Amino acid sequence: EAVHQYGVAMELQSAGKMQEALQSFSKAAELDPNFARAYAGMAATSRSLGNPQNAEKYAKLAMAHVDRMTQRERYRVRGLYYVTTENLQKCVEEYSELTKEYPADDIGQNNLANCYARLLNMPRAMEVAQRALQIAPKNVMTRMNFSLYACYATEFQSCEREGRKVLELN
Repeated sequence: EAVHQYGVAMELQSAGKMQEALQSFSKAAELDPNFARAYAGMAATSRSLGNPQNAEKYAKLAMAHVDRMTQRERYRVRGLYYVTTENLQKCVEEYSELTKEYPADDIGQNNLANCYARLLNMPRAMEVAQRALQIAPKNVMTRMNFSLYACYATEFQSCEREGRKVLELN
């Protein structure tokens, strides 16, 4: 049941329905208090909902269970922890290793793009986000991020085009 709730939450998160995703991640963690990926999902959705205190709290809970994860999950959780705690260079390192070992990991690509954007390297953020979109073209959050990076990079045609695609998807 916990894994089912986690899967539901991931689909909701991908669709940009953060409040609903947070509820499903929370239910997964309630069903299995050692489910680190559920805490990581709670951290990510809390960040998206503008609640950095809860994001950090949940990221720390996920890190407390990192020994129960696969190497791939460890990269993801550590990267999330570093972006949440504003250690952006370590964020880039973790997600770079993740995407080097697992190049088709669209979430890792999207999160790496976010780290670059937070470092104000918008051309690099756009490049990495474009890779994520090639892997998962219907991921609303990734497309929205790409549109935002394009705006910041003064690539206004791309910004508008991708923003319109986001509206079509959600």
